[in-house]
Amino acid sequence: MARALPNRRRRQLEQLELRQMLAGDVTVDVQDGSLMIWGDDDDNALSIVADPRRANTFRIVPQTDTTINGQATTQLVVSGVSSIRATLGGGNDAVLVQGNPRTSLNAIDFRCDDGVDRVYLRQLRVEDSIRVVALEAEHADFITFENVVVDRKAYKIEPAMVVRALGSGSEVNVIQSSFSADVLIEVGHEAYAPEPATGVVGSSGTGKVKIQDLSLYRRFEKANPILRLQAPGSDSEVSVSHSSFEGPVRLEVGSRQASSLGLLGQGAGRVVVEDVLITSKVIDKSSPMLALIAPGGGSQVRVRGADVEGNVLIEVGHDASPPDPSSGVASGGGSGKVHVRDLHFTKWVDKTSPSLMLRALGGGSEVTLASSSFEGPVRLEVGSRQASFLGLVGGGAGKVSVSDISISSKLHIDKIWPILAVVAPGGGSQVHVQGADVEGNVLIEVGHDASPSDPTGVVGVATGPGAGKANLQDLHFHKRIDKSTPILLLRAPGGGSEVSVSSSTFEGPVRLEVGSNEASSLGLVGQGAGKVSVSDISITSADLDKSSPILALVAPGGGSEIRVRGADVEGNVLIEVGHEASPPDAATGVGGGMGAGKAHLQDLHFRKWIDKSSPILMLRAPGEGNEVSLSSSSFEGPVRMEVGSHRSRGLTAGGGSRVSITDLAIALKEFDKSSPVLALVAPSGGSEVRVRGADVEGNVLIEVGHEADSSSPPDPASGVRSGMGTGKANLQDLHFHKRIDKSTPILLLRAPGGDSEVSLSNSSFEGPVRLEVGSSEASTLGFSGLGTGKVSVRDLSITADAIDKSSPILAIQAPGSGSRVRVRGATVEGSVSIEVGHEPLPPDSATGVSGGMGAGKAQIQDLHLTKWIDKSSPILMLRAPGGGSDVSVSSSTFDGPVRLEVGSNRASSIGLVGHGAGKVAIQDLSFTRRIDKSTPLLSASLNGGGSQIDVQNVDVPGLARIQLGGSNSVDANLVRSNVARILDSNFGAFDLQSLGEISDRVLVERCLFNGEVSVGLSGGDDYLQVVDSIFSGSVLFDGGDGMDTLVEQGNRFRRPPARLNWEQ
Repeated sequence: MARALPNRRRRQLEQLELRQMLAGDVTVDVQDGSLMIWGDDDDNALSIVADPRRANTFRIVPQTDTTINGQATTQLVVSGVSSIRATLGGGNDAVLVQGNPRTSLNAIDFRCDDGVDRVYLRQLRVEDSIRVVALEAEHADFITFENVVVDRKAYKIEPAMVVRALGSGSEVNVIQSSFSADVLIEVGHEAYAPEPATGVVGSSGTGKVKIQDLSLYRRFEKANPILRLQAPGSDSEVSVSHSSFEGPVRLEVGSRQASSLGLLGQGAGRVVVEDVLITSKVIDKSSPMLALIAPGGGSQVRVRGADVEGNVLIEVGHDASPPDPSSGVASGGGSGKVHVRDLHFTKWVDKTSPSLMLRALGGGSEVTLASSSFEGPVRLEVGSRQASFLGLVGGGAGKVSVSDISISSKLHIDKIWPILAVVAPGGGSQVHVQGADVEGNVLIEVGHDASPSDPTGVVGVATGPGAGKANLQDLHFHKRIDKSTPILLLRAPGGGSEVSVSSSTFEGPVRLEVGSNEASSLGLVGQGAGKVSVSDISITSADLDKSSPILALVAPGGGSEIRVRGADVEGNVLIEVGHEASPPDAATGVGGGMGAGKAHLQDLHFRKWIDKSSPILMLRAPGEGNEVSLSSSSFEGPVRMEVGSHRSRGLTAGGGSRVSITDLAIALKEFDKSSPVLALVAPSGGSEVRVRGADVEGNVLIEVGHEADSSSPPDPASGVRSGMGTGKANLQDLHFHKRIDKSTPILLLRAPGGDSEVSLSNSSFEGPVRLEVGSSEASTLGFSGLGTGKVSVRDLSITADAIDKSSPILAIQAPGSGSRVRVRGATVEGSVSIEVGHEPLPPDSATGVSGGMGAGKAQIQDLHLTKWIDKSSPILMLRAPGGGSDVSVSSSTFDGPVRLEVGSNRASSIGLVGHGAGKVAIQDLSFTRRIDKSTPLLSASLNGGGSQIDVQNVDVPGLARIQLGGSNSVDANLVRSNVARILDSNFGAFDLQSLGEISDRVLVERCLFNGEVSVGLSGGDDYLQVVDSIFSGSVLFDGGDGMDTLVEQGNRFRRPPARLNWEQ
């Protein structure tokens, strides 16, 4: 019984090409219902046409000069025909068999011999089988089936139709037909090379098959596909369209064999499948439901429209192979092309293999997969690293394009299989995915790790850095199945690789590994650099593994770049870019490079801090010369950035790294007191950190540059100095609150290198702030700058509810010689400590390098200190112990004592120029608290000889004490005088004492003293001038030793002053 075929279209059969055929004879007989035909070795042509009025009756009509049974006749009518069996013999023969609905045959069997034969079977109904065999390989045969039905109802092991046309150039066409049971089609043959010794001519074995509107059903033999088609010749073509199959289909087209023979086409095969339906009630799990095999180099497979129940296998091209040792013919890269569209695969049957397995292993292969859906895993293997080792053009590169696909599984999924795997290992490979909705884990591998030249010396070709590119867009991955791996794992390990992921959502961890540090040690171009671009992604997960980050971006090659713009992530994130600097390889002399990396992050929003043992964002860029930026982002957990490394010492004279942060917000729902909520660590010399706009709940740590130490002198091997370890930090618009760890400041900033600079402005803090800038250590190493640190603080507000009384609320330390501290505009609740410069140091005994004077400068303006908390120390403690130090304090108010210690007497004992002199300028100061007059409210100690202090327009409601230093070991005539000028000020009590043997010059003018006053000047020829001042308490002016001068003018004393030891 004939089956209705989908999309059946009536097609006109082409006319027999019977011209120019030699006359031949055919023998015709009917034996037991079988129409028997034998042809001779000449050209024969005849038509066998069923009589439309009588069942099983045929008219045999010869064409041209062909005779029947040795007689020239126009036709021969035979009846009672149940089957047709023909042996055409030699020559170029042509036979047409045409049936009609009244005629049904049991079997048809044709055998073709030498010559080009043409067999046309049309409008036939057959109950058992059709067999057409042409085994001669030297001549092409042409076989066509149109509107042929084989409706076998009983089981037989033999196929319902067998077509074998093995001649090179043969063609088989099957149109508008249906068959029950299996079908086997073989066309063409394997290519073979010429044999000069025997005179055999080589052959490509080309074959072509066209199948249209075919229906295969009722599969009896479960061991074989319902359609088996083989066209192994070079340049063969097969097309299957508008057909349905109730069983597996296997198409094998082209051959790799031709590649090793140097034949034109290299065994290429072309397969086109369009609008097919494959189903099966009984499925063999050991074989795919659809298999398309085109192993020759240059092969192509195109599938457009396929609905398949079961597994599918597509193999095109072959892995690259080297030249043949005997012939020297190169087999080539084995490239293949696959274009697949509108596939719908259901019922994933064989769980040991993917639902779709696609291999195109040759170099230069291309695969596209679009507008398709799958109920099971998909695996694409495209290109090959093998070609890279062989020096073949293309280097094994593969190109993959996937768009608008959907993968789901209603069945249990084996965790060893990713639901989607795309593997393109050849150097220069590319993977593009746009639009993918996937349930399960995804693996993408593109390019390969860098490798050196072939170590065997057989080829000697360098494989190169193995660069790969991946562009992923509009991905939606959910239902992570294998919890031991990310929902997306992407590897592009080659140097120069590029990966981009955009406009995508993930319900599970994502890990991208791009570039490689390996290339750096091989001297390859690019040094393993990788580029990563991530934009507009969302990552969530209901089931998170706390031991691994939810997003990991790893680009370890030197020169790598990572850019993230727009990411909403639930969980911890890890970013690693570049590698630690490494010296040249000892054996090859190839430099490992500085390992610099760049990371630019914008619009990040990380929440649900899961793994409390690590930050919610961990960023590492350990190379030298890094660039990192973070902007417009918010985090519900700690952020840590480690940029640069101490390892670069001895490899470069500087360069450092740069970190820029703008518009940052960090708020925690859970706190870990053991680590800061924001940590910026940039230890390389020459590094810079810039933060503009940050709202942070918790403690913050910033470390930039490194301290000079014994490793900083010239490296013994390279002679390169690592430098001073300079660091720069520029902080603006910071708002830090909710100090968590009470044992550390809410902001701790360290920049210990020489010539370091720190600026802090327009910021507020709810807790202590500590700035450590520069280092005195550098002074002993003979470095330029001598450890200088510069600190600028402006428009600062510091408050705190719970303050540790043992430490200041603001501490600034700049201990290097030549350091500067500037404070302009600061309101602080609590004590402040400022240390600038260091004590003078003698020359180093080993190197003879002078340690320097340790001079420091401090300029304090508009400082307002409230809530004097620690009564055991001043509310402001400022120390500048170096010789030549300069300190000014102006326009400020204090709620507690102020103590200034400036200059040093130590310089005098080590023969340093300047002898430890210091300068102090105090202007427009007021105090809001009165304390015990026995404790100084304002204290200034100038320890070095030749110091100078200016006090003007200050209001001290308590004791003000000033101490002038001197020299006891150097001839007093070589040291300039100490100078003190006290102008336009009010004091509760006043005490000025000079210690040492040098002369002092003191001026007191227009001052009001409400308590005791004592001025004591020691050795040296001193000068004291008191003008237009008012004294309400007891007064003592003591000139001490030497020729001293006292000048008084316009003063008013409540009690007469005591004047001692004045010679004039």
